Amino acid sequence: MLQEIEPEADNSETKILPNSGAELVRWVQVLLKTSGDDSISDMKGLVHQATVRADVVVDLILELKNRGHRAYKDMDMELVRKKADVT
Repeated sequence: MLQEIEPEADNSETKILPNSGAELVRWVQVLLKTSGDDSISDMKGLVHQATVRADVVVDLILELKNRGHRAYKDMDMELVRKKADVT
């Protein structure tokens, strides 16, 4: 699915993760489950802001790499940490 959005990144060597907030805006959705009685205006206040912590993202990428996930197996963790500005 990400390749459809960003076709030039056709393999993991060309993609340096993690993505910035500006890049994530194109891919992230938030699904809110409510009782069904709430209006759209009621739901607008449920999520005001979401924070993605870079250190957690880097740890998750490393976990997937260590488990041998094919999308992360060739990921250069030094570049990942550098892009996330995590040491």
